[in-house]
Amino acid sequence: MVGLIFGIIFLLTGIALGVFFFTHKEVSYEQNRFGGYQRDEDGNRIQKAETYPFKKFAILTMVVGILFAILLAWLGCIASVPTGHTGVVTTFGKVEDATFDAGFNMKAPWQKVVTMDNRVQKATTTLACFSSDIQEVTIAYTLNYQIDKANAQEIYRSVGAAY
Repeated sequence: MVGLIFGIIFLLTGIALGVFFFTHKEVSYEQNRFGGYQRDEDGNRIQKAETYPFKKFAILTMVVGILFAILLAWLGCIASVPTGHTGVVTTFGKVEDATFDAGFNMKAPWQKVVTMDNRVQKATTTLACFSSDIQEVTIAYTLNYQIDKANAQEIYRSVGAAY
């Protein structure tokens, strides 16, 4: 989304500068031998030449602005999902049914991709309990778990990213 906004800013800046360069003109006036300007019978200065010095930069500026806008919009459409993760697609906070696999994926610029780790993870906890002859025993309990790729969007929708 940020890339799309910057792309629009570059596009508008390039067009505005291109229009300025295209329409900016410089006028030179005829001078007399004393350094003053020659005037016609109405008292107005006599124009010698009218030039557009930045006209050659006008098209270049517009093209560069348009290319930057296209580049930033295209970069806003790419989502990278690391290996061992699943990408959950959200549109303005609403979880979509589609998920992305690892690698580069194409999305709309207004969509966001949240990565969910679907590798085998480990949760360890220590429990204190009593044996049958009433002696205190400490147990370290470890659980290995993994989320299913197909249900990643449902887990994100109901539990969140900190599952």
